[in-house]
Amino acid sequence: MRPARLLDKCIIDEKENDVKLTAEDQLELLQLQHLYGHVLDAFLWDKLDEVFAPDGVFDPSDVGLPVMRGIDEIREKLIPIVEGENKEKLHNHIGTNPAIVGFGENGIVKMRCKYIIAGERDYLSFGEYLDDCIKTDKGWRFLYRKTKRITAYTVQHIKDAPRYTPEDRALADKN
Repeated sequence: MRPARLLDKCIIDEKENDVKLTAEDQLELLQLQHLYGHVLDAFLWDKLDEVFAPDGVFDPSDVGLPVMRGIDEIREKLIPIVEGENKEKLHNHIGTNPAIVGFGENGIVKMRCKYIIAGERDYLSFGEYLDDCIKTDKGWRFLYRKTKRITAYTVQHIKDAPRYTPEDRALADKN
């Protein structure tokens, strides 16, 4: 697929669903994306309500974890995963490139964000978060957050991978 086609999917038509975002809304949505990783990595379970709507859904089924519904269930299921025997397996969530990619019904803002998760023994997981965000009386929150793993590697695997050359870039630019 050519990069231009991917960009076609990211064109926002505010008129379609009559959603109007102010600069403040956009800044709050960006802050929401950033806050998520800090809350999970620092085990700030009392702050989950600053990230998820009360009836929010977290769907990490793509990485083998259960779908969680509501803040209480999200907290209940994440604590043993993140603080339990697997604590050493997850080290850091890094979210990057958040973008508003569309609008849904009832004021839903659709976002996409890339992630990198560093884990035990030089393990790196790369993927995307696919989000439906909703404005509550307390600000923007995730109504639905889905993980979509793209790939996972060890650092050694990355070190051994073939390098991208200027010739590769020239060929990519032609296509």
